[in-house]
Amino acid sequence: MVDAVTRRFEHFLSWTVGALVELVNLYLADAESDHRLCPELGPYIRYGVSDPSALSLMMQGLRSWRLAHEIAQQIPEDDQPGGTDPREWLATMTISEWRQRFTASTSEILDLLGLTRTRHRSLLRNLLENTTTRIDINLENSVPDTNADPLSLAPVPGSPEPAPIGIFSGTRLIGTVRSADHADVSTILDTGLELDFDLIGASLAISAPDQ
Repeated sequence: MVDAVTRRFEHFLSWTVGALVELVNLYLADAESDHRLCPELGPYIRYGVSDPSALSLMMQGLRSWRLAHEIAQQIPEDDQPGGTDPREWLATMTISEWRQRFTASTSEILDLLGLTRTRHRSLLRNLLENTTTRIDINLENSVPDTNADPLSLAPVPGSPEPAPIGIFSGTRLIGTVRSADHADVSTILDTGLELDFDLIGASLAISAPDQ
């Protein structure tokens, strides 16, 4: 039943409606009419959403219909289409906020991390080419005194997977990696490279000393 419904509605019906809408709009343009059918009607049918923000998120890789609806309902009016990209609004939040605000599951969190990742950038490449790369972090409170204890990056203990990546001074949590940088920083940590960290204000320098 699922396969049959998917073929008929997600593929055939949405494609047919999209083609029909395009033909009708061409006819209206030739007739010099100011009226147009919604060009995105086909994608709206395919993804099962009715909000431009939800459609944008689904077309950019979000797989959860429920989560797309929930995010679209909570986006402030100032961040609606025509203004800020909904991904930018999501990137201002932490993983914990996503869980609390949207009741996001593990798979949904992973999708959001992919969506909010800074595009056309590789922190690992910057690190390997320049031996240092820098990111802004979310500080827990004011700028901490990190002179006494060495800094380290690690998943925050006790957090469900995928856990936020914390910045620790000794054993004390002083901040977390931003959602937009989470995937890139995870890739760096997975390499097993020996890393040094230097915190200046809310800016963290990650360095790989010569091996």
